[in-house]
Amino acid sequence: MNQFKHYIGRNSGIFYVLTVLAVFVLFSSIAFADSCSDTDGGIKYTVKGTTTSYDDGGTVIDSYSDECSAATPDLLAEFYCEGASLKMETYLCPTRCINGACDPAPDTCSYYHYGFSPPAGPLDGCATGFTCCMDTCLACGTGRTLCCSVDGDDGDCCEATEVCDEGTGNCINVNCSDPTDPNYCTICDFCYDNIQNCGETCIDGGGSCESGIEYTAGVYPVIDIFGIEESLLTDYLVEDVEIYYSDIFRCYDGIDNDYDCLIDSDDPDCPSTPPVGLCIDADGDGYGLGTGCLGWDCDDSDPTIWVNCDTTPPELNMTINNNDTYANKLTVTLNLEYDDDFSGIAANGCMFSNDGVFDTEVWQPCANAIIWTLAGPDGANTVHAKIKDNDGNVNDTESDSIILDTLIPSSNTVVLSDPAPSFSNITFDVSCTDTLSGCNSTVISIDIDSCTVNHTAGDVNCIIKLPVECETKTYYYTANTTDNAGNINETNSAFDVKKKDGCDCISSDECYDGACIGMSYCANLAPPEIDIEFTGSGDTFEIPLGKTRTLLIKLKNPLGIPDSIELSIYGNPINIKYWSYFEGQKYKDRTKKIVHLGPRSEISVPLNVLGGKVGEYMLRVEAKSITNSQKASKDIQVSVISVDKDGYATTTPGLGVVGLLLLILMAALMSTKEKSY
Repeated sequence: MNQFKHYIGRNSGIFYVLTVLAVFVLFSSIAFADSCSDTDGGIKYTVKGTTTSYDDGGTVIDSYSDECSAATPDLLAEFYCEGASLKMETYLCPTRCINGACDPAPDTCSYYHYGFSPPAGPLDGCATGFTCCMDTCLACGTGRTLCCSVDGDDGDCCEATEVCDEGTGNCINVNCSDPTDPNYCTICDFCYDNIQNCGETCIDGGGSCESGIEYTAGVYPVIDIFGIEESLLTDYLVEDVEIYYSDIFRCYDGIDNDYDCLIDSDDPDCPSTPPVGLCIDADGDGYGLGTGCLGWDCDDSDPTIWVNCDTTPPELNMTINNNDTYANKLTVTLNLEYDDDFSGIAANGCMFSNDGVFDTEVWQPCANAIIWTLAGPDGANTVHAKIKDNDGNVNDTESDSIILDTLIPSSNTVVLSDPAPSFSNITFDVSCTDTLSGCNSTVISIDIDSCTVNHTAGDVNCIIKLPVECETKTYYYTANTTDNAGNINETNSAFDVKKKDGCDCISSDECYDGACIGMSYCANLAPPEIDIEFTGSGDTFEIPLGKTRTLLIKLKNPLGIPDSIELSIYGNPINIKYWSYFEGQKYKDRTKKIVHLGPRSEISVPLNVLGGKVGEYMLRVEAKSITNSQKASKDIQVSVISVDKDGYATTTPGLGVVGLLLLILMAALMSTKEKSY
């Protein structure tokens, strides 16, 4: 028995009523918007609103509230009215999206690590009197500028007499009266504590500590000989020797008498030469050190030796440009260190040569720094030196070399992506050659940031991150390439930036790799991706007569922004279209459905198909991007078969009109359900 015929035969009156009701619901549900309202007064990204459309009778047709995307946290769906129509656009919040609205920009600042002790006053993002601590402006007050925190939590400000405990993030007071305090050496003044601490090489000495007075720190015995004229020291008895004391002798005893880590002539407390009229003469022969002596005594321990025995040439150490490897110009500085233990360096005691040949004896005064001109050309250049003391001893063995490189390096800078998408990383690829001194570095600078390519480390590129802004702009940059000699090659160029998907736009020229959709925002012109899956074998979707089976429509959004995709059903013959429907749709919308997808996300949408009449059909599912209007479709062969009571396919005729009436009945029932997607 045909169950459908049996049911209709017994319930023909009810079926008639439901059929009429279905037709009534079908046509009564077709409503047109007559007015629209928006609680936040239009497109306001930082205010959450609800937008509602009404028909001419004041009945609500649709109502939506602004909401944040679950897939993309910073993306806002903003609903608004356009005349009597309800519209929606997506907007990427510059900060973050919270509870249906963009969060206003927070009061933040650039964080300075506490170890750098940022100065008081206005900092990036902070007003005067505030200190930037862990990206927060703290009211530290005068003298409290040391930011103290651990892992970015609970920032605090320390006093000038406090240090930051890096373990707890707390400010700790330092007891400067207790040298055993673990932080004593960090901030305390220990120059007068009479303790050898904090890296001192001697008590209270060195560094910034004030030294004592070397030649008044005490006395030292000096022997003075008196007695019979023309007698030698060996002729005198001990009782004929008188001991007197000379403070100045402490500057020549080789002892650090005032504990300032400086000895004798290295100590600024000592005079550079003995006072006029003083003679330091240990053996009493009249020859010694000082203007009061008869002459210089090279051996003051033996009174029989008083002649000038200085045969040692002075010592000299010479470097060019403080021992640099390279010079980029002919004019250099000769750095000299010289010494002579006996007679001292002559007033005009220095001579220099570029080739080692001193053909003219032109002596000049010695100094710690001498300006000199190299002979050139580029390559290794050597300077030779002579130095002599007051006794005529000459040292002519000193020389130093430096590589002269006066040519700028050859470099080329390329922006790897030009134009580049907005708020992306811009890579600058730099090639550099310098045959003499070699390439050192290239500094790329634009108006917002800079980066450095370290050629000595083998780097070939560096990256600058663009600000998080939707922009179409030309950036001008400077590339300063330096070789190891200090020569600079400066080049100037530019690159373009265009807007990424989702950015506001007016024309497509502003967009990076897509088009400006509706003079609203940039989007790629790629269509949605669609496929159809079903259970069974082969390429044909079989449905028993009078049964409903479900297909799965695999739908993917290939865009980098959220998209709304409209699904539509078509059939050949057209009957198959009316036998197909999406779950939860009203009757009038049963063959259409709008699905919202995040960037590059996908979803499976079920589609129910009823076998209304035996035959072969072609079912087409079309997916249209609401963002860029691009379409894609997928066809599937549908075969409606008749199955007898034993499960075998037969050629029994299909439902025909009865099947169609059954579909109308199902549509009437479905029209009462609300849209679920």
